[in-house]
Amino acid sequence: MRLPALLAACIFVIPTYTTAQTPAADGVQAFLRGDIQAAIRILTPLAEGQPDADPVAAFFLALAYQSSPGWSGSMRACGLFRSADTASSPVALQARALAEALGGAAGLGFEQCMLAGRRGWGQPAWTAFTLAARHRVRIDADGFDVEYEGAAKRTKESWGGPGWKFLPTRLTELATTTTGQERRYFIELFVWAPHSKVDVPEWALLWFAYEVAGPDVIRLDGNGLVARFAGSMPPSSLPIDDYARFVIRDDASIERVVIGPEARQIPVPGRSSR
Repeated sequence: MRLPALLAACIFVIPTYTTAQTPAADGVQAFLRGDIQAAIRILTPLAEGQPDADPVAAFFLALAYQSSPGWSGSMRACGLFRSADTASSPVALQARALAEALGGAAGLGFEQCMLAGRRGWGQPAWTAFTLAARHRVRIDADGFDVEYEGAAKRTKESWGGPGWKFLPTRLTELATTTTGQERRYFIELFVWAPHSKVDVPEWALLWFAYEVAGPDVIRLDGNGLVARFAGSMPPSSLPIDDYARFVIRDDASIERVVIGPEARQIPVPGRSSR
């Protein structure tokens, strides 16, 4: 289905978008000549992160994502196709067909696709922390870059979801000895994820935590629900320590603690046990 839809879109849209002086034209041209990364860079601000997305930009951005090597975010592409399915869109029929091919016409996949189309795709903001001298970590939507003692290591990790609202990424530094010489570093991401039903204004606050040990980044067990919120939009800021935090016990062990209705304690493995 994808090839006929793309060809049909090209017949009606490409002549206009390769000659007209429109913001999306450069992105469409980049896609057609096979420069996928340039197409993504140009089309993203036109298709995502704003209420009135350019439907043609959204359509070709979805195709660019699908053409990107190793990319597997079908719901993100599905949401973009839904964004391209508007009354004024010249690619509405093709976009609708491709969205239904990815998310179906009903069920969970359909709801996730509709959420991505209406609320957009949420990812964490680019963030960097200096942990110590010659020890630095950078976090982006695709993972971690760690610089440690002159060496660099990339750890891939994909975050994001339909309508997700990320809070600022947090660094927690803990001294696990009485002298404070041994320190452990934890990266925490908190995100509001909407309910799977498009018309249900409910949100779940999720907690993802990682330890940075030298050049390595280790994902911790126990990621998941911290709190719930009912309303059209969740809080953009809140006192996170009132909901979730790391705690050092008397024996110097570390736990992740969730406070409130979802209360639980999750032990953090010691370095020697890994």
